[in-house]
Amino acid sequence: MFAELLRDAILSRHAMTTVYRNYVRFFCPYSLGSDQAGRAVVVVFQYEGGKPGGLPQAGEWQVWNVAELHDLRRLDEPGGRYGRIEDAPVLHSVTVSVDA
Repeated sequence: MFAELLRDAILSRHAMTTVYRNYVRFFCPYSLGSDQAGRAVVVVFQYEGGKPGGLPQAGEWQVWNVAELHDLRRLDEPGGRYGRIEDAPVLHSVTVSVDA
């Protein structure tokens, strides 16, 4: 179910919110795929909300395990809040099935 919500948000470039590892996070999903262990993952740019150690003011690229997402919702605002893709070193570890 969450994979379909993420896929739709990626294709329509909408921002989302979720609870991931006990923090409320606001993000734009960039790609959906699997990691080297075969787990479903989503590459995101988190621009607001919490995370262990704090979120940099400019936001941050991250890879999240889809199975750990809770209360996932698409926001009404269009997305497009991404950092520079060149700054996303995590992308090499994901086999992509859908991307922006």
